[in-house]
Amino acid sequence: MSKGSTPLVLPAAFVILVLVAFPFGYAVWMSLTNHTVGSSRTDFVGFSNYIRWFSRPEYWQTILNTLIFAGSTVVFGLSSGSPSDCPFTRSSSCVTCGEGPYWYHGSFPRWSAF
Repeated sequence: MSKGSTPLVLPAAFVILVLVAFPFGYAVWMSLTNHTVGSSRTDFVGFSNYIRWFSRPEYWQTILNTLIFAGSTVVFGLSSGSPSDCPFTRSSSCVTCGEGPYWYHGSFPRWSAF
């Protein structure tokens, strides 16, 4: 990177730092404490929150439910591809992923009332 482009990168780096890095770091820090809303007292508890969380059977049932839902969504999406809706000639990515209706914008209704 040349010296002339550094001032142009600084505003974007600042925005990323303020909007992404700081909240992420703060969330990690708060997860390592016993902070509750409305209480001014915060004690560092380390990984005990995570140990308690991972030892609960409800957590693992939630993970299983999420994997089943995500897996069935992917399988349904891959199996429902329609080659007739794809704007590209027999494009395997369009057909396989079922993205045909989303790529072909001519199928959306045009509102003439406005």
